Amino acid sequence: MPDETPEQRLRQAESELERARSVIERKEAGVETLQRARDRLRVFIERLSKDEDSDAQKRVIAALRRDVKDFGDRIEEARQEAAREEARVSRLTKLIERLRERLSGRRIVMFDSVDVPEIPANAEAVAGYTSGLFPTFPVLQQQFQNAKRLSIAVTSSNDAECLDVEPGDAEPRDAPAWVRRQKERGVRKPVVYASLSTMPTILSVLAQNGISRGEVRLWSAHYTHHAHICSPACGFGFQTRADATQWTDEAMGRNLDQSLCDGSFFTP
Repeated sequence: MPDETPEQRLRQAESELERARSVIERKEAGVETLQRARDRLRVFIERLSKDEDSDAQKRVIAALRRDVKDFGDRIEEARQEAAREEARVSRLTKLIERLRERLSGRRIVMFDSVDVPEIPANAEAVAGYTSGLFPTFPVLQQQFQNAKRLSIAVTSSNDAECLDVEPGDAEPRDAPAWVRRQKERGVRKPVVYASLSTMPTILSVLAQNGISRGEVRLWSAHYTHHAHICSPACGFGFQTRADATQWTDEAMGRNLDQSLCDGSFFTP
């Protein structure tokens, strides 16, 4: 069996990280439920203990105290399991960082244009709209079958791998619900496209709605006319970096957008 590629290892590690985080959430919810049940039992025992008139009542109280101890044992067990998963999350996070760093040395050039013939025939990666005034993606699927392809939705009512957030298209507030819908239909890490100046708002809105940075790919537009991927040095915000950056809209002197993408951009 061939060795796994860094891209495959990264995808597997991120899947395991999501599962570990899900386990932690379930365990923490379970601990809260058990604690509430134990507290109710303790209050009930305290009330019963004020009036121990019969042996039967004493036996009930003893049984309830055993239940309290059982709840305590189960709470401790759940906490230990959560702690083990937290340690696993820490290890996986470090592994993912190393893999991403390794893959960051590999860059992918992606082109997009409303005028498809402007895109080089040998493009390694292409992006196009699924709807709107320029539905280029169906054409890209036919003409660039060997390239990596990214579909773009121009409004939040459309499904695709990427949501285009810019004036006239989707708004930042649309991103959380759209991201959740894409994940539900199987897009593991949806892409959000926006200008550099809008990205801090995107990140803030996503965080406010419980969507972490690791759950999405960020594609920034920053027309410096030199190839780069946005980082805090660009004013990207939130001490993070983009996964891809569209850095020119006149590549090769054409009506052509060119982006530089991390090596992991197409293996989320």
